[in-house]
Amino acid sequence: MFEFGEEKVPVTIDIETKLYQQLEYLATANLNPISAVAAQAVAFYLAHREVADEK
Repeated sequence: MFEFGEEKVPVTIDIETKLYQQLEYLATANLNPISAVAAQAVAFYLAHREVADEK
């Protein structure tokens, strides 16, 4: 996981439009940048992979 003081490296994640819209809504509601909300979503997924649907 990201540690304080480490250099951030930009990444691009291809996600479905519906999920992106949900992340936008959360970012707006929480007054956070979408990148922060996306980072929380990725961290949640990595910690709880059993809740994600596999294709």
